[in-house]
Amino acid sequence: MKTLITPHLVLLIALYAPLMLDKSWAAEASLGLEAVIQKALASNAELKALQSELDANKAQIGPAGTLDDPMLSVEMMNVPTNSFRLNESEMSGVQVSLSQKFPYPGKLEAQQEVATLRSEALVHRLKQMQLEIAWNVKRIYYELYLRTKKKNILENQRTYLRQTLTTSRSRYALGQVSQASILNLQVEEAQLVNEQLRLSSEMKDLEAELAHISGHADHSPRMEFQSIQIDRINLNKWTDKKIAEKVMSSSALRALQSEVMAGDASVALAKKSYLPDFELMASYTIREKAVGMATPGNGQDMMGAKIGLSLPIWGATKQSQQIKEALAGKEKSAHYLDHARLMQIHEARALLAELKESIQRIDLFESGLMQLSRQAVATGTSAYLTGKESYSTLLDALKQQQETEYGYQEALVAYQLQLAKLEALIGQSLGK
Repeated sequence: MKTLITPHLVLLIALYAPLMLDKSWAAEASLGLEAVIQKALASNAELKALQSELDANKAQIGPAGTLDDPMLSVEMMNVPTNSFRLNESEMSGVQVSLSQKFPYPGKLEAQQEVATLRSEALVHRLKQMQLEIAWNVKRIYYELYLRTKKKNILENQRTYLRQTLTTSRSRYALGQVSQASILNLQVEEAQLVNEQLRLSSEMKDLEAELAHISGHADHSPRMEFQSIQIDRINLNKWTDKKIAEKVMSSSALRALQSEVMAGDASVALAKKSYLPDFELMASYTIREKAVGMATPGNGQDMMGAKIGLSLPIWGATKQSQQIKEALAGKEKSAHYLDHARLMQIHEARALLAELKESIQRIDLFESGLMQLSRQAVATGTSAYLTGKESYSTLLDALKQQQETEYGYQEALVAYQLQLAKLEALIGQSLGK
C-alpha cells in the first residue's frame, strides 16, 4: 500500500489544530437578540452621556423663565473720616436698599421657549440613538449569525469530504482512484479549514464591536442564535408617499424640526433685545440725631425709590449682530433638516426596493434551488465513486452546494438587516 502521508496532509493538520483550540467557535450563547439589545441600551456609555445632557437641559428650562435674584445692599453714607461716627452730620446714615431687575415683558417667556425646544430636540435625539444602538446590535447579531451558519456549512462540507476521502482511499488501494484525486480532496479540506479560521477572526472583531456598544471593555454578551423566520410583510402598501410621511415623523427629523423651532424662538428673543429692561429699587436710610452742631439735626429716617431702564444705544454693533447670529443658526438647522429629509426618504425607498428583491431571492432558493444543489452533490459523488466523473466534477458540485446554502442564508440575513434598518429609519415596525 502506498503511503498517503503527504505535505498536503501535514498542512491540513497544521490548519485544523488552532481551530480545535478556538473555544469561542464552539461556545454556546446564552442571550437572545432582544436581551442583548436591552443590555446594550442599559449599558451604552454614549447613550448615558446623552441622557445626562438631556437632564441638564431640562434643568435649564425653569431658570430660563425666572427673574434674576434681587439684590440687597447695605451702605454707610457720608461717614466723617476723622471720627467715623454717624451722629456728627445730618448727611450720615445707614442705607438699606433692595433692587430687582425686570426684563421687558415677553423676554423671559421667549428664553424659556428656547430652552424647552432645545430640550425637546434632545429627547428626539435620545430616542434616535436608542434606535441606532438597537440597529447596530441587530447588525452585529446577524453578521455573527451569518458567519456561524457559514462555518456550519463548511463543517458539513468537511465531514462530507472526509467520508469521500475514506472511500477514495479504499478504492486507491485497489487502483481505482489516482493519488492525485485524493491529494486534491485533502487540499480542498485544508482550504475549508482555512476559511473557517478566517471566519473565526472576523467573529472576534464583531464580538469586540458588540462589547464596545454594550459598554463592556473586556467581553461581549454571549448570544443565542436562532433560525431566521421570515415575517412576510405586505410591502406593496408602503407607497412612496407613505414612506415620506413616516420618515418625516421619525425621531431624527423631529429632533431637527425642534432645532428649527428653537431657531425661530431664538430669533424672536434676539429681536426683543432692542427693548429696554427695567430695574426697580427701594431704600431706607437710618439716621441718628446729630450732636455737636450749631443746629443739631433731628435724625429723621428717610425712604427712597428708583427706577432705571437700559438703553440699547449700541444696537448697530450688538443687538443687530445677535439677530444675525440667531438667523444664521435657524437657517443652518433648516438646511440640515432639508438635507436629512431628502437623504432619509431616498434611503427608505432604496431599502424598500432591496426588501422586495430579498424576498424574491428567498423565494428562488426555497422554490427548489436548495434541493437541486443537494441532488447535484449526491449525483456527483455517486459518479465519482463509480469512476464516471473526475474529482473536479465532485468538487464543483460541493462548491456549488456551499455557495447555494450560503447564498440562502445571505438572503435571509439581508432581509432582516434591511427590515431592521428601515424600521429604525422610520421609527416604527413595518407590520403596523
